[in-house]
Amino acid sequence: PDRIVLTWRGDPATTQAVTWRTDPTISHAVAEFAVANEAGRDLKGQSVSARTESLTTDLGLAHYHSAEFTGLTPDTLYAYRVGDGVNWSEWFHFRTASRDARRFSFVYFGDAQNDIKTHWSRVFREAFREAPRAAFTLHAGDLINNAHRDAQWGEWHGAPAWVNATIPVVPVPGNHEYAKLDPKDEKAPRLLSMQWRPQFTLPEHGPAGLAETCYWFDYQGARFIALNSNERQEEQVAWLRTVLQNNP
Repeated sequence: PDRIVLTWRGDPATTQAVTWRTDPTISHAVAEFAVANEAGRDLKGQSVSARTESLTTDLGLAHYHSAEFTGLTPDTLYAYRVGDGVNWSEWFHFRTASRDARRFSFVYFGDAQNDIKTHWSRVFREAFREAPRAAFTLHAGDLINNAHRDAQWGEWHGAPAWVNATIPVVPVPGNHEYAKLDPKDEKAPRLLSMQWRPQFTLPEHGPAGLAETCYWFDYQGARFIALNSNERQEEQVAWLRTVLQNNP
């Protein structure tokens, strides 16, 4: 498994989602999770079947797998791993959010985008040195420069490496996450990166047509709202008003 990334599709206090990539020979994938303990050899996880989808990019065919852990206990350290039942990743940790309003930190990134291997890797790692206990990392668009280029997504995942598998990611698409599938076709529409939805498992409660690009979540007394400014802006206005009005 590679490109392992934690996200949320539900309540950060009681759920956790994980997405990863394999070669196309892996058609059935699973994830295991358990409350973390000191006896790693005796760690016995609860198994969750993953949803698998195929994606053919400019680098070829791959399978993306996503699983969600539910019914978790708030403010608890968990261990998990992903694989196919025989071949596994290492065990990673994540901590669920508290139900109470508590202080927390997060790291905000914008525009990793250009010269990713030159700049993004250094920026991310210096930020992680400053805030190793951040609750999550928030990426406010333009994660890469060319929406559908799989090598660029590989570089984006490569800089955080294992950190994406233990600190959840909150991604929002920018204009560079949109592009024509065929740049030579002047009439072709600009589409969301083909990698976006397969590689991130995010809430689908936004306006119609904006699933996993426009969403909200609550974390320890703060509400975070992600807007997709690339399309359907008017529809998001009414949705945003409702989300704000119902904000506890």
